[in-house]
Amino acid sequence: MSMTQIKYLIILLTLTILTFGCIKSTSNLLSTYNNSTYSLNTASKVSPTDSVKVNFRFNFSDSETSVNPVQVNAGCSVFKTTENELAFMIGKSDMPIQFKATSIGYFSIETVPIITNEVDEISIEVNFSEDDRPMVHCEESNFIQGSFDE
Repeated sequence: MSMTQIKYLIILLTLTILTFGCIKSTSNLLSTYNNSTYSLNTASKVSPTDSVKVNFRFNFSDSETSVNPVQVNAGCSVFKTTENELAFMIGKSDMPIQFKATSIGYFSIETVPIITNEVDEISIEVNFSEDDRPMVHCEESNFIQGSFDE
């Protein structure tokens, strides 16, 4: 190898390290079909249990909203809170379960389906995005209800 090739190799290696060293790692931050995001982490222990502990943490895009009522659907179960955190237990299953978090004035968030059979703990951090769509009030829209048959 000539001296020029060694210099180019050193420069290329340095640029590669700087490029990948400056990339922010957010591998578990998942986006939804709206502007909301969530992160999902699972943990498994060696002890066999029949249940899974689920931990939720809620963040709101509106800086003035510190606490807002939240409802979490876990399959057919419904959990409600007015706090920024929620913890509950669900049973293990080979069938995938999907979580859905809703809060008034914010877009809903649905997670990817999760198979809980080999998981002992699930942690989900929800970042709600404000729903800027106008509320529809049917009374004010002058809609005529009834039959159109004459």
